[in-house]
Amino acid sequence: FARVVALPRAVLHTGSHPRSVTNRNDLVGRYSWVKGVKTGHTSQAGYVLVGLGERHGMRLLSAVLGTSSESSRDANTLALLDYGFSSFRVFKPVFQGQVLAHPKVKDSPGTHAIVIAARTFKQVLARDSKVRVVVTVPHQLAGPLAARTVVGSATVLAGGQTLARIPLLLARRLPAVSPFTIAAHFVTRTSTLVMLAVVCVLVISVAARRRLRMRHTGEEGAEPA
Repeated sequence: FARVVALPRAVLHTGSHPRSVTNRNDLVGRYSWVKGVKTGHTSQAGYVLVGLGERHGMRLLSAVLGTSSESSRDANTLALLDYGFSSFRVFKPVFQGQVLAHPKVKDSPGTHAIVIAARTFKQVLARDSKVRVVVTVPHQLAGPLAARTVVGSATVLAGGQTLARIPLLLARRLPAVSPFTIAAHFVTRTSTLVMLAVVCVLVISVAARRRLRMRHTGEEGAEPA
C-alpha cells in the first residue's frame, strides 16, 4: 500500500489493454519527499488530503479537510508538513550494541567489563527537547557471568519524564577469577608488600634482641677460671 500511494503514476496491465493512471495527489509527483497518501472531496467535507512526508529518517502525517480548492488543499498540506519537520526531529540517544559502561572486575585489578545497550531507542520529539541518558551499573562485577547477562539499565529522560528504560548487557562472558589469581594479586599489592616488610623487620628485631639477651645472660652466669 505504501509503495502504491507513493507512485506519481502507473501503468495497469490488467484487463484487455494497458491503462495509464495518475495519482490525484499531485504533491507526490512535485516533491520527492511526499510519499502519499489519499485525496478526497465531497460537498460537505470540501477538498481533503491525508498527506505523508519523509525527511531525514522521520515520517510525518498531515490531515487537511474543508478546503475550498485543490490548490488550497495542497498549500495547507505543505504548510503542515513543513511546520512538523521544522519543529520536531528523531532522537536516537541509545543504539543497540552501544558501549555505555566499563565497570571494574572484582579481584582483577586493571580489568574492566564491557556493558552494551540491549536495543535502540528512537522517538520523535520537539527539536528543543533536552534528552539525557542515566546509566545505572554496579561499580564492579564479579564472575562468573554469561554473555548478555543483564547487569544494569539506561534510563532515557526528557522534560522530567521517563521515556524508556533500556536493559544493559554484558558484551562478553565474564569468567570467575581463580583463587590463585586472587592470592597472587593480594601478595603483589603495595600494601601487602609493605606489611610483609614490616613483619620481617619485627621478626628480625625480636630475634636479634633474643640473641643479645641470651648472650648477656650467658656472660653473667659464667664462673671465673
